Amino acid sequence: MKTSPTSRYLTALFAVAAVATSSLTFSLVRAQEAPPEPEAPRILTEPLKLKAPLESSEVFGRSVQGRPLWAHVLGQGPEVTLVFAAVHGNEWATPYLVEQLRAHLKRHPEWLQGRRAVLVPVLNPDGLNRRSRVNARGVDINRNYPGTWRRPRRGEGFRPGAYPASEPETQAMIRLTNKYRPHKIVSIHQPLHCLAYSGARSRNLARAIARENGYRITSNIGYPTPGGFGAYCNSILKTAVVTLELPWQSPQAAWNRNARALLAAIMLPQPRG
Repeated sequence: MKTSPTSRYLTALFAVAAVATSSLTFSLVRAQEAPPEPEAPRILTEPLKLKAPLESSEVFGRSVQGRPLWAHVLGQGPEVTLVFAAVHGNEWATPYLVEQLRAHLKRHPEWLQGRRAVLVPVLNPDGLNRRSRVNARGVDINRNYPGTWRRPRRGEGFRPGAYPASEPETQAMIRLTNKYRPHKIVSIHQPLHCLAYSGARSRNLARAIARENGYRITSNIGYPTPGGFGAYCNSILKTAVVTLELPWQSPQAAWNRNARALLAAIMLPQPRG
Protein backbone atom coordinates (compact mmCIF):
# COMPACT_ATOMS: atom_id res chain seq x y z
CA MET A 1 0.00 0.00 0.00
CA LYS A 2 1.42 3.40 -0.97
CA THR A 3 1.87 6.04 1.68
CA SER A 4 1.56 9.78 1.18
CA PRO A 5 4.62 12.10 1.38
CA THR A 6 3.07 13.74 4.45
CA SER A 7 2.67 10.36 6.17
CA ARG A 8 6.27 9.35 5.38
CA TYR A 9 7.54 12.70 6.66
CA LEU A 10 5.53 12.28 9.85
CA THR A 11 7.08 8.86 10.41
CA ALA A 12 10.61 10.22 9.92
CA LEU A 13 10.12 13.16 12.25
CA PHE A 14 8.61 10.97 14.96
CA ALA A 15 11.68 8.73 14.77
CA VAL A 16 13.91 11.76 15.39
CA ALA A 17 11.67 12.97 18.20
CA ALA A 18 11.83 9.57 19.88
CA VAL A 19 15.60 9.95 20.33
CA ALA A 20 15.23 13.34 22.00
CA THR A 21 12.40 12.44 24.33
CA SER A 22 10.99 9.17 25.60
CA SER A 23 7.44 10.41 25.99
CA LEU A 24 5.01 12.87 24.41
CA THR A 25 3.16 13.22 27.69
CA PHE A 26 3.12 16.59 29.42
CA SER A 27 1.66 16.68 32.93
CA LEU A 28 -0.89 19.45 32.53
CA VAL A 29 -3.78 17.16 33.49
CA ARG A 30 -4.13 13.89 35.32
CA ALA A 31 -5.49 11.34 32.85
CA GLN A 32 -6.87 7.95 33.85
CA GLU A 33 -6.78 5.21 31.24
CA ALA A 34 -10.31 3.83 31.05
CA PRO A 35 -12.73 4.78 33.82
CA PRO A 36 -16.42 4.90 32.86
CA GLU A 37 -16.74 8.50 34.04
CA PRO A 38 -13.23 9.92 34.46
CA GLU A 39 -12.54 12.94 36.57
CA ALA A 40 -12.59 16.09 34.48
CA PRO A 41 -9.01 17.13 33.60
CA ARG A 42 -7.59 20.16 35.35
CA ILE A 43 -6.62 22.64 32.62
CA LEU A 44 -4.15 25.46 33.12
CA THR A 45 -5.82 28.86 33.14
CA GLU A 46 -2.56 30.77 32.89
CA PRO A 47 0.14 30.50 30.20
CA LEU A 48 3.39 28.72 31.03
CA LYS A 49 5.97 31.07 32.56
CA LEU A 50 8.85 29.50 30.63
CA LYS A 51 8.02 30.10 26.99
CA ALA A 52 9.74 28.45 24.07
CA PRO A 53 11.07 30.73 21.34
CA LEU A 54 8.45 32.09 18.95
CA GLU A 55 5.55 31.51 21.35
CA SER A 56 3.17 34.16 22.58
CA SER A 57 0.04 33.87 24.70
CA GLU A 58 -2.89 36.24 24.68
CA VAL A 59 -6.30 36.64 26.28
CA PHE A 60 -8.59 37.02 23.27
CA GLY A 61 -11.80 37.37 25.26
CA ARG A 62 -13.68 36.61 28.46
CA SER A 63 -16.41 34.12 29.26
CA VAL A 64 -19.82 35.08 30.62
CA GLN A 65 -18.42 34.73 34.14
CA GLY A 66 -15.25 36.63 33.30
CA ARG A 67 -12.81 33.75 32.90
CA PRO A 68 -10.00 34.47 30.40
CA LEU A 69 -9.96 32.79 27.01
CA TRP A 70 -6.34 31.98 26.23
CA ALA A 71 -4.79 31.55 22.79
CA HIS A 72 -1.22 30.30 22.43
CA VAL A 73 0.48 31.21 19.15
CA LEU A 74 3.53 29.21 18.11
CA GLY A 75 5.71 29.84 15.08
CA GLN A 76 5.90 32.80 12.71
CA GLY A 77 5.23 31.25 9.32
CA PRO A 78 2.62 32.47 6.86
CA GLU A 79 0.41 29.35 6.90
CA VAL A 80 -1.87 29.41 9.94
CA THR A 81 -3.69 26.50 11.57
CA LEU A 82 -6.19 27.06 14.38
CA VAL A 83 -6.89 24.17 16.78
CA PHE A 84 -9.38 24.63 19.61
CA ALA A 85 -11.35 22.57 22.11
CA ALA A 86 -13.77 22.55 25.05
CA VAL A 87 -16.56 24.27 23.15
CA HIS A 88 -18.79 22.03 25.26
CA GLY A 89 -17.68 21.76 28.87
CA ASN A 90 -18.80 18.14 29.25
CA GLU A 91 -16.40 16.95 26.52
CA TRP A 92 -13.69 16.45 29.09
CA ALA A 93 -10.90 14.89 26.99
CA THR A 94 -10.69 17.61 24.36
CA PRO A 95 -8.60 20.32 26.11
CA TYR A 96 -5.89 17.80 26.91
CA LEU A 97 -5.17 17.22 23.21
CA VAL A 98 -4.57 20.92 22.61
CA GLU A 99 -2.28 21.24 25.62
CA GLN A 100 -0.35 18.13 24.57
CA LEU A 101 -0.03 19.47 21.04
CA ARG A 102 1.28 22.75 22.41
CA ALA A 103 3.84 20.95 24.56
CA HIS A 104 5.05 18.82 21.64
CA LEU A 105 5.41 21.81 19.31
CA LYS A 106 7.39 23.69 21.97
CA ARG A 107 9.78 20.74 22.24
CA HIS A 108 10.00 20.20 18.49
CA PRO A 109 9.85 23.56 16.68
CA GLU A 110 10.89 21.85 13.43
CA TRP A 111 7.20 21.09 12.87
CA LEU A 112 6.55 24.82 12.52
CA GLN A 113 9.00 25.71 9.77
CA GLY A 114 7.04 28.19 7.63
CA ARG A 115 3.93 27.62 9.74
CA ARG A 116 2.04 29.07 12.66
CA ALA A 117 -0.30 27.29 15.08
CA VAL A 118 -2.96 29.11 17.08
CA LEU A 119 -4.02 26.85 19.96
CA VAL A 120 -7.06 27.40 22.20
CA PRO A 121 -7.40 24.68 24.86
CA VAL A 122 -10.70 25.92 26.31
CA LEU A 123 -13.35 28.06 24.62
CA ASN A 124 -16.03 27.44 27.26
CA PRO A 125 -14.30 27.62 30.67
CA ASP A 126 -17.56 28.26 32.53
CA GLY A 127 -19.06 25.09 31.07
CA LEU A 128 -15.85 23.13 31.75
CA ASN A 129 -15.90 24.28 35.36
CA ARG A 130 -19.44 22.87 35.72
CA ARG A 131 -18.97 19.95 33.28
CA SER A 132 -21.86 21.39 31.29
CA ARG A 133 -22.38 21.47 27.52
CA VAL A 134 -23.66 25.05 27.57
CA ASN A 135 -22.09 28.28 28.76
CA ALA A 136 -23.04 30.14 31.95
CA ARG A 137 -26.13 31.64 30.26
CA GLY A 138 -27.34 28.24 29.13
CA VAL A 139 -26.40 28.79 25.47
CA ASP A 140 -24.75 26.18 23.24
CA ILE A 141 -21.83 28.11 21.75
CA ASN A 142 -21.80 25.76 18.75
CA ARG A 143 -25.35 26.86 17.85
CA ASN A 144 -24.65 30.57 18.22
CA TYR A 145 -22.65 31.46 15.09
CA PRO A 146 -23.91 33.62 12.22
CA GLY A 147 -24.58 32.04 8.85
CA THR A 148 -27.08 29.32 9.69
CA TRP A 149 -28.34 30.53 13.08
CA ARG A 150 -32.05 30.12 13.75
CA ARG A 151 -34.46 29.68 16.62
CA PRO A 152 -35.56 26.16 17.57
CA ARG A 153 -38.68 24.80 15.94
CA ARG A 154 -41.30 22.87 17.85
CA GLY A 155 -39.74 19.78 19.35
CA GLU A 156 -36.13 20.93 18.91
CA GLY A 157 -34.12 21.20 22.09
CA PHE A 158 -30.97 23.09 21.08
CA ARG A 159 -30.12 26.42 22.74
CA PRO A 160 -28.93 28.96 20.17
CA GLY A 161 -28.99 32.16 22.23
CA ALA A 162 -31.09 35.28 21.72
CA TYR A 163 -29.48 36.17 18.39
CA PRO A 164 -26.39 35.21 16.31
CA ALA A 165 -23.13 35.77 18.20
CA SER A 166 -24.99 36.82 21.33
CA GLU A 167 -22.41 35.13 23.57
CA PRO A 168 -19.02 36.57 24.55
CA GLU A 169 -17.29 33.26 23.77
CA THR A 170 -18.71 33.27 20.23
CA GLN A 171 -17.73 36.90 19.75
CA ALA A 172 -14.21 36.17 20.96
CA MET A 173 -13.75 33.29 18.51
CA ILE A 174 -15.00 35.44 15.64
CA ARG A 175 -12.45 38.13 16.56
CA LEU A 176 -9.68 35.54 16.81
CA THR A 177 -10.39 34.06 13.36
CA ASN A 178 -10.60 37.55 11.85
CA LYS A 179 -7.25 38.46 13.42
CA TYR A 180 -5.26 35.39 12.31
CA ARG A 181 -7.25 34.39 9.20
CA PRO A 182 -6.36 30.69 9.50
CA HIS A 183 -5.94 28.60 6.36
CA LYS A 184 -7.44 25.62 8.16
CA ILE A 185 -9.17 24.90 11.46
CA VAL A 186 -9.59 21.80 13.61
CA SER A 187 -12.34 21.92 16.23
CA ILE A 188 -12.13 19.07 18.76
CA HIS A 189 -15.32 17.56 20.21
CA GLN A 190 -16.72 14.33 21.68
CA PRO A 191 -18.19 11.67 21.42
CA LEU A 192 -19.23 10.85 17.81
CA HIS A 193 -15.92 9.23 16.77
CA CYS A 194 -15.67 10.67 13.28
CA LEU A 195 -14.25 13.51 11.19
CA ALA A 196 -16.99 15.90 10.12
CA TYR A 197 -15.97 18.32 7.37
CA SER A 198 -17.85 21.39 6.17
CA GLY A 199 -17.78 22.15 2.44
CA ALA A 200 -15.70 20.80 -0.42
CA ARG A 201 -12.66 22.90 0.53
CA SER A 202 -12.39 20.91 3.76
CA ARG A 203 -12.21 17.38 2.28
CA ASN A 204 -8.42 17.28 1.90
CA LEU A 205 -7.97 18.32 5.51
CA ALA A 206 -10.31 15.54 6.67
CA ARG A 207 -8.44 13.00 4.53
CA ALA A 208 -5.05 14.08 5.89
CA ILE A 209 -6.27 13.63 9.46
CA ALA A 210 -8.00 10.31 8.69
CA ARG A 211 -4.81 8.84 7.21
CA GLU A 212 -3.24 9.14 10.65
CA ASN A 213 -6.08 8.30 13.05
CA GLY A 214 -8.30 6.04 10.92
CA TYR A 215 -11.52 7.89 11.79
CA ARG A 216 -14.56 7.72 9.54
CA ILE A 217 -15.06 10.83 7.36
CA THR A 218 -18.51 12.36 6.96
CA SER A 219 -20.13 15.61 5.89
CA ASN A 220 -23.31 14.85 7.86
CA ILE A 221 -23.34 13.81 11.51
CA GLY A 222 -26.99 12.78 11.31
CA TYR A 223 -28.82 15.75 12.80
CA PRO A 224 -29.10 19.49 12.03
CA THR A 225 -26.60 21.90 13.56
CA PRO A 226 -27.96 25.41 12.89
CA GLY A 227 -25.61 28.13 14.08
CA GLY A 228 -22.68 25.73 14.03
CA PHE A 229 -19.05 26.79 13.73
CA GLY A 230 -18.45 24.54 10.71
CA ALA A 231 -21.15 26.22 8.66
CA TYR A 232 -19.85 29.63 9.74
CA CYS A 233 -16.37 28.73 8.47
CA ASN A 234 -17.70 27.36 5.20
CA SER A 235 -20.21 30.10 4.36
CA ILE A 236 -18.64 33.22 5.88
CA LEU A 237 -14.93 32.67 6.56
CA LYS A 238 -14.44 30.51 3.43
CA THR A 239 -11.95 28.44 5.44
CA ALA A 240 -11.32 24.69 5.55
CA VAL A 241 -12.61 23.23 8.81
CA VAL A 242 -12.87 19.75 10.27
CA THR A 243 -14.55 18.73 13.49
CA LEU A 244 -12.45 16.03 15.13
CA GLU A 245 -15.03 14.04 17.10
CA LEU A 246 -13.34 11.81 19.67
CA PRO A 247 -15.09 8.78 21.14
CA TRP A 248 -15.63 8.63 24.88
CA GLN A 249 -12.15 7.72 26.04
CA SER A 250 -9.48 8.92 28.43
CA PRO A 251 -7.54 12.07 27.51
CA GLN A 252 -4.27 10.14 27.21
CA ALA A 253 -5.80 7.50 24.94
CA ALA A 254 -7.22 10.27 22.74
CA TRP A 255 -3.82 11.93 22.47
CA ASN A 256 -2.08 8.67 21.66
CA ARG A 257 -4.49 8.11 18.79
CA ASN A 258 -4.51 11.67 17.46
CA ALA A 259 -1.01 13.13 17.97
CA ARG A 260 0.09 12.32 14.43
CA ALA A 261 -3.29 13.37 13.05
CA LEU A 262 -3.07 16.85 14.55
CA LEU A 263 0.50 17.29 13.31
CA ALA A 264 -0.63 16.19 9.85
CA ALA A 265 -3.32 18.88 9.92
CA ILE A 266 -0.71 21.53 10.73
CA MET A 267 1.63 20.33 7.96
CA LEU A 268 -0.99 20.05 5.21
CA PRO A 269 -0.61 22.85 2.63
CA GLN A 270 -3.99 24.56 2.33
CA PRO A 271 -4.79 27.57 0.16
CA ARG A 272 -6.95 30.17 1.83
CA GLY A 273 -10.49 30.57 0.50
